[in-house]
Amino acid sequence: MVGTLFDRIVELECKVNKLEQEMNRLKNEINKMNFFSVYQDWVKAFMNEVIKKLGGVDKWLLIESGLHYIRNDMEMTDEERQCVEDSKRILGDKDIGTICSMTL
Repeated sequence: MVGTLFDRIVELECKVNKLEQEMNRLKNEINKMNFFSVYQDWVKAFMNEVIKKLGGVDKWLLIESGLHYIRNDMEMTDEERQCVEDSKRILGDKDIGTICSMTL
């Protein structure tokens, strides 16, 4: 009887340890989701500010299409070219990747 009780206690301790590990894993997942939620909010706020500085959504769409044409080695309209230039000027001091190093 004592051996059986001891074995049962060991078995329950193992289950508790597994549950604690799973709980910690789930907490880590929640922390990751919270981090990306905050990151997503920051990116959205940043993009809204950039779009506002560039002159609105219409200008942003011209930039997107201009960048698409640059990537695909295609011709842009003068308005697209100007919008891409404006974005390079506005974002020139930010480390955002290839837009600031593109040649038009």
